[in-house]
Amino acid sequence: MFAARAFAEYCASASMDERRELGQFFTPPEVASFMAELALPVGREVRILEPGAGTAILTASVCERLVGRATTVHIDVYEMHPRLAALSEQVLMHTAAWLADHEVACTFIVHRGDFVLENASFLQPSLFNEHRERYDIAIANPPYFKLLKDDRRARAAAHIVHGQPNIYAIFMAIMASLLRKDSVMVTITPRSFTTGEYFRRFREVLFAAVMPEAIHLFGSRKDAFRKDEIPAGERHHEGAPHTRGIKSDDHHQRRSSRPPPPQQPQRLTPRRRRPGLP
Repeated sequence: MFAARAFAEYCASASMDERRELGQFFTPPEVASFMAELALPVGREVRILEPGAGTAILTASVCERLVGRATTVHIDVYEMHPRLAALSEQVLMHTAAWLADHEVACTFIVHRGDFVLENASFLQPSLFNEHRERYDIAIANPPYFKLLKDDRRARAAAHIVHGQPNIYAIFMAIMASLLRKDSVMVTITPRSFTTGEYFRRFREVLFAAVMPEAIHLFGSRKDAFRKDEIPAGERHHEGAPHTRGIKSDDHHQRRSSRPPPPQQPQRLTPRRRRPGLP
């Protein structure tokens, strides 16, 4: 798998200090394949969103499963890191060529801007946002780090966060706001959003739009994310990573020195919106 090779090459050359500074904890190919199985499309024309894409391994894994299911695919990925954005473009060029060989037309855009700043307006429904193209699949392993209260991204999402928010929650909320009817969202997240005052408003916003459909707990963070070589001493909470998926029923700043809590996968079903590769 081309995306897996790009992932391995980057991980071999980038230091853990650099990756921690950027909040990068990459998705191993085995986990990417598992997440892709949770994100099967429901139509012949498929639009995919992957923010914080890294090497776009999640999107590539989804595309491997589109042959025989979809006829056209459009992909939007967001990646600010110049080298990773270039790798994402290479991976998606390879993916598009592979899909074309299997009679699936594919277009893609690698956005090099800030996902939060470019899309936070969609957290508050308006007539101007109603005409925005939405997505059938949103999939991500978002960055994990706390934002200062005066960070531009924290201010842009001020109505859903409190105190010193973690950026992964803002990613999740925006992704959910960009889903169309009968869509699916799959993310790897820490479980910290499930409790606490910092995440109270986020939970209200998220679960007004989506409802859980499936949750998966990995048996061991160390095993599932072994290529990141995260020392056990850096895990502040017991438990395993979990992924979460969200299925729709409608349509650089200073960072905390604390490492992220464990993550976990799961699948959710969003509620109806209120009016208003090898």
